[in-house]
Amino acid sequence: MTKVTKTMCVLLLMCSSIVTNVCAQETPYEKKEKELEQKWKTYFLDKGFDKNAAQICLNTCVLLAVEEEIPQEAKQALRMAIRTHNANIQQGYLWGVNVPPMQEEEFMKARKEFLDAKKLKNSIDFKREAEAQARAEAERKARAEREAYEKTDAFQIQRRIKEAFEQWNKKGEFEKEAAYAKRLEAQSQRIFDSISISQIDNIGSMRGDNFKKELSSYNAEDEYFILSLQQGKEQIQCKIPIPLSNAETFKDKDYFDEWCRYLKYDWCFVENNLYPTMIIASARYYANKKDRKYSVPIVQNQTEIEYSFDKLGINNPYLKGYVFKYAEAKIKAEKAEELRKKQEKEKNDYDRVGYLFGNNKDEFEKWYRKGEDVFRSEVWMRYLKYYMGEYGFQPKTVEIIKTIKGISSYTYSKAIDEVLQYHKEMDKEWRKNGQFFTNKIEFYEAYISENYKSILKEKKKSM
Repeated sequence: MTKVTKTMCVLLLMCSSIVTNVCAQETPYEKKEKELEQKWKTYFLDKGFDKNAAQICLNTCVLLAVEEEIPQEAKQALRMAIRTHNANIQQGYLWGVNVPPMQEEEFMKARKEFLDAKKLKNSIDFKREAEAQARAEAERKARAEREAYEKTDAFQIQRRIKEAFEQWNKKGEFEKEAAYAKRLEAQSQRIFDSISISQIDNIGSMRGDNFKKELSSYNAEDEYFILSLQQGKEQIQCKIPIPLSNAETFKDKDYFDEWCRYLKYDWCFVENNLYPTMIIASARYYANKKDRKYSVPIVQNQTEIEYSFDKLGINNPYLKGYVFKYAEAKIKAEKAEELRKKQEKEKNDYDRVGYLFGNNKDEFEKWYRKGEDVFRSEVWMRYLKYYMGEYGFQPKTVEIIKTIKGISSYTYSKAIDEVLQYHKEMDKEWRKNGQFFTNKIEFYEAYISENYKSILKEKKKSM
């Protein structure tokens, strides 16, 4: 760097410092305004006002001097200050203080002094005022945006998630440190997801209940209704396929109102408020006992529901950097619930029929894993053996075998083999006259009928 360059840099720094110091100093206008504020605040205190009331009077004076023409809000503030002061005198609140009533002329005098002080303003004052106004406007805008956001579903859901998870995240009074740490490590994400889904669904349920629901005329050619849901300015429409044979019943007001009571929804955000992506009709209305889902058309400004754990201000090392995503968590939760129900069913099935497998869990699971049909066949076959071992061949045995027939023809054949082993008379008859029947099944069904002898006689004749 040359000597000239160094000198220029030093001069620039000095100039910058001078400007900064000048800007930091009070201007003549600012000094005068401070003097006037102190003067008139002291004046109002001497009039008998307390500190808060004196400050209100001072603010009124400043407000009166904002413009050459007195603003309407300043006039209202002036009338209120005078009325309050004079009422305090009349009602004895200033007892022992010898003060005269407040007059409008006093405020006008203060106003004139503040207006005259404005003539002292220079370029620095104007710059500072412009910067202050810009800051005030930015703050006003930020406050308005914040207040608007706090009225949205997104904010309400986040608040509820925070409150609920904070409670779960606390160490229990009777919980050891090791157990607390283990709980946080093992369960934090699952519980956070569960709480988030629950709060979204809770707010969503209230929204869904408030939808005005209407059904279009039926499209008989393509067999569907259009379901319209409206709340305020929002309107949602989706196609509901209904077979022609059920359409009239579906549109019946009582049926439709009842059906609507049990609607559920999957959600997204539209401008930070919940908006359905899917309408789910309860399984209770369908023969296959499965929920039916109807897609809602995508709208503009549609966004996924996401919550960053870090923004909640909760201390939990196992969720640092974690972002809850409703669409993903909902699928994960549904799979977990499906697994839970499956495990619960398996446990109930084992409690119910485990004795048929000698209360051997491994043997039970071996058959259980082969699928519902195979497992069911095996259970009924084992029950058949168990029942005949305990009670022999009884009328109930026939009912058991009839059930087996409805499950599988192969198992039905095996069941008859089993019966022949237990029922000596039937087995003896099979060995003697079985050649007159096509197979054991035909023989068995004839044998248990009321006219076996007639059937046998006809079979012999036809040979």
